[in-house]
Amino acid sequence: MSSTTALPMSNETDRQALLAIKDLVQGDAFPVFRSWNHSIHFCKWKGVTCGRKHQCVTILDLSSRGLVGSLSPHAGNLTFLRTIDLGNNSFHGTIPNEIGMLFRIQHVILWNNSFEGKLPTNITRWSNIKEILLNNNHLGGEIPVAVSSLSSLTQLRLRRNNFRGSIPASFGNLSELSRLSLGDNKLTGSIPFELGRLFKLRRLSLGLNNLTGMVPPQLYNMSSLNLVSLYGNQLHGSLAPDFDFALQNLRVFFIGGNHFFGPIPSSIGNSSRLLRFAITENAINGPTPKSLGNLNDLEIFAASVNSLGTNSGNELHNIMNTLSNCSNLRHLSLSANNFSGLLPHSIANLSKFLSYLNLQDNYISGSIPVGIGNLLNLQSFIVGANMLSGSIPESIGKLSKLEQIYMYTNKISGKIPSSIGNLSQLSILANEENKLEERIPDSLGNCKRLLGIDLDSNKLTGMIPGPIFELSSLSIGLFLSHNQLTGPIPTQIGNLRNLAELDLSKNKLSGGIPATLSNFQVLEFLSLAGNHFEGTIPESLNQLKGIQFLDLSRNNLSGQIPKFVGELNLLQSLNLSYNMFEGEVPIDGLFKNISAFSVVENSNLCGGVEELRLPACPTKVLQKRKGLLKNKVIIPVITMSFIVVILSCVATIIFRIRSYGVLLLEMFIGKRPTDCMFSDTLSISGYTKKFLPDKGTRADKSIIGPRGGQKQAPNGGPKASPKKTPNGGPKASPKKTPNGGPKKAQKDGSSGPQRRSIPASLTQPPPTIVTPSQFQPPTSIPTSSSAPPGPSTMRKKPTTQGPNRGLKRSRVSNVRLKDIYDWT
Repeated sequence: MSSTTALPMSNETDRQALLAIKDLVQGDAFPVFRSWNHSIHFCKWKGVTCGRKHQCVTILDLSSRGLVGSLSPHAGNLTFLRTIDLGNNSFHGTIPNEIGMLFRIQHVILWNNSFEGKLPTNITRWSNIKEILLNNNHLGGEIPVAVSSLSSLTQLRLRRNNFRGSIPASFGNLSELSRLSLGDNKLTGSIPFELGRLFKLRRLSLGLNNLTGMVPPQLYNMSSLNLVSLYGNQLHGSLAPDFDFALQNLRVFFIGGNHFFGPIPSSIGNSSRLLRFAITENAINGPTPKSLGNLNDLEIFAASVNSLGTNSGNELHNIMNTLSNCSNLRHLSLSANNFSGLLPHSIANLSKFLSYLNLQDNYISGSIPVGIGNLLNLQSFIVGANMLSGSIPESIGKLSKLEQIYMYTNKISGKIPSSIGNLSQLSILANEENKLEERIPDSLGNCKRLLGIDLDSNKLTGMIPGPIFELSSLSIGLFLSHNQLTGPIPTQIGNLRNLAELDLSKNKLSGGIPATLSNFQVLEFLSLAGNHFEGTIPESLNQLKGIQFLDLSRNNLSGQIPKFVGELNLLQSLNLSYNMFEGEVPIDGLFKNISAFSVVENSNLCGGVEELRLPACPTKVLQKRKGLLKNKVIIPVITMSFIVVILSCVATIIFRIRSYGVLLLEMFIGKRPTDCMFSDTLSISGYTKKFLPDKGTRADKSIIGPRGGQKQAPNGGPKASPKKTPNGGPKASPKKTPNGGPKKAQKDGSSGPQRRSIPASLTQPPPTIVTPSQFQPPTSIPTSSSAPPGPSTMRKKPTTQGPNRGLKRSRVSNVRLKDIYDWT
């Protein structure tokens, strides 16, 4: 007998409603609807449960099935439905108002979808409702006051939505409510004191909103509460003022990121079951109560960014002694609290379960105690930005579970212990800005899970150990700048294929740039500045498709600047200054933007964009000169020929005029120039002037002219003769350059191209070498102008501000603490 005849379809309305729900689901990752067909009774369809008596749908459970679609309004026809669970799918759209018609409904579970819009307005019919789980959606609007009428409600979870407005004071009427989760919304106003009437409330989560005011005193007396999460608001006031901290069942207390002040009340010791206590980012001051030592179950004590330190120098010692009694402590965060004095040796007495220790950003001095090796379960050791000195103890190698070491910005000296190679789980080593000396230990290459190494700004010497370049796990970055490292970069560096940032600047490294750098598949930042690298830029670097910042300045690099550098699509900032590059500066790609690159102090460069104001390249000048060669040769030849012709004519005329004058004198005086009386001392002209002045003077001056005399200048004075060149010819007047200045002669005497003077704005050295913590892409591109380049349009000097690179501070994130808060 078929299943259809065994279970007759007695409720066609339910079957049609289910099919309508199926029709609006486009994605079915785990084909749940394969069984939803006519050959099987709908009560046996996957995810469907029916009542025994009426064969009507009572439970629809399609949670975590990878479904994509919207919720059909026909779901409101499942009148016997008590539970609808569509949680953890990809439903979108609004929640149909028809869902509000399900008067028998007890559990509405739609969490972790993409529902939007407002809650249904007719939910007052949900008189039997016990759970409303709508967290992790995109719902908005104000929380309906109608929810306050659901007297049977035990859980209301609306976390991670977009609800706004205030928390209804009428929620105080939900006498059965045990869990109220409204965190991570946009709620405003104060916490209603009426919530103090919810004597069955166990978990109150209101974090990450914009709530203001003080915490109602009634909340501190609700003995039923085991979780209070108010972090990330704008609440203020002191903790439990003027009365005891009476939350005996409290397990979790999160109030970080508010404006609370005053000390931690000593009555906290009454909450003997307390597991997690987080008061970060407030103004809580010390001293810390000794009653904290009574909390034997305490696992998390997070009090960073407060004022617990009293500057007496003993406060940190006191709190360590107190917390050493908390035998289950796993997380201790006391960063940025103004603690001073020596790092107490009692740190070695903390719980053997301690996995996270954060003391950064204080004024702690002294050395790291050898007893640190007792904390065998430690995973994160963060003591950066203090005043620690001494050396790193060899005992750190005992911490086999250690994953993160942050000792940056201290005065730690000595060598890096070789025992660090025992830390097989190590992923972050951030010891920059210290006084570490000697070589980087080869044993560091044993840490096969390292993601980032930052040893910037120390006094490390020797060659970079080859085993480091075998760490294919390195991905965040390798930062070794500002040390005294020597030798070449081995070709094995190409093994770091997944590296995002590499900074080896300000060392004494030498040799060529390895061609194997092209193996980097995701490299974004590369700085080799301030070393002794030589040779050319390898052509293989054109494979750095992801590079954004490239600094090769202050080396001994030579050859031409490859064109491919400007064609790297993602490259935003390039520094090639202070090298020995020569030849033409490319003009394509990045080289079009004068503010995106620097090539200063490369004396043999030419060409490039006009704003660089470099001399034209010789090959281009030669082509121009060839084009003008005919003009420079033919025109002078024609001119000289013309002058010769003119002078010949003038000479002929003068000769004829002088002959005619002599003929006239013969007529005047009756004598000839050939007569015997005329000799070298007496000419016919001289005879005429001496003996016949009245006849000969006029004719002699007007016709013959002064023999061997000077021409007269316009003002009557003699005109200076032209200066002579060394070869005896007249010196030509200086030619003018396009800018109006005289053109200097080449050293070889030729009139070839002249090097333009480089503007002061380009020859002045940049403020500093751009370092990883300073390098950033240009923030603006100069606008074009018709005026010639001047100071305002010259290339901008490299900026000294930039993204915070390296592993310090920005890399130190309380990931674990975030997980703690998310636990609510």
